[in-house]
Amino acid sequence: MDMNKLYRTFLAAGFAVAAMAAVGCSQVDENHKKFVKDNRGQFDVMRLQLTYEVAAEQYKTGELDKCRETLKSALAVPTPYAPMHVLAGKLEMEGDHGNLETAAVELKKAVEINGEDPEPYYLLGVVYQRWQKFETACGYYQQAVDHKSSEASYVLAVAEMKMTLGQLDDAQQLLEDKMLYFEQSGAMHIALAKIATLKGDHAAAAKHLRDATLLLPEDRCRKICRRRADPGGDAQGPARAAKGSGRADQEWRRRDGPRSREIDEKQPAENARRFLPRIESPARRA
Repeated sequence: MDMNKLYRTFLAAGFAVAAMAAVGCSQVDENHKKFVKDNRGQFDVMRLQLTYEVAAEQYKTGELDKCRETLKSALAVPTPYAPMHVLAGKLEMEGDHGNLETAAVELKKAVEINGEDPEPYYLLGVVYQRWQKFETACGYYQQAVDHKSSEASYVLAVAEMKMTLGQLDDAQQLLEDKMLYFEQSGAMHIALAKIATLKGDHAAAAKHLRDATLLLPEDRCRKICRRRADPGGDAQGPARAAKGSGRADQEWRRRDGPRSREIDEKQPAENARRFLPRIESPARRA
């Protein structure tokens, strides 16, 4: 074989190898693009989860401006992520820089993405309660209960809205049905005491107040009573009041003992005036 023929053979083989390599690289590149395209949603969710953790920590520590900036870029991502919208809604309900209209929009987006989460329903109830649209607020609170009936704050919120609307029998029935599950909740007893007082049944009110003082310290009991007396004036009352029930109150009982002496069952009307000073009937408010 002469040298020219050998050279041409090696040159053809080199071109063939280069062509095969180019085809292989092109195929790898196409496979990578396809993989990224098919899994973009998953990648976005992972990124959003990390961003959400940062924003949630900023919200928890009160760094609201930083939290707002963190959420701004995250909400621009087209991939739906319900917790981010819930946090955005909560942020818009805070302080002087919040906007309830924006909060409602974000919370409704969260409901569209994940209709099984009770928190956005509850927060929408808070928004509409602040707008004094009590029937709408009651409806959202009820949806929160429907999705998580074991949450005392949701049940109390429904009861308070029913009381505000003058539906005392419905509110009482709701609370009595739930007392089996929340028998250690002082806030439940206080809500029932308010209903009894509005109905003029001071003996029942005294009994529930006595039960409440066995579960709650007197100062906390008075604070919750005053908040329960005006549910429309404090939209976050249900959530804060519910925190006083459960294990912490059982620990208080073991440490300090009951305070049943604070309630005098022989003077039920006086007990109602002491612990529920701002109560007035729905008819009188109207």
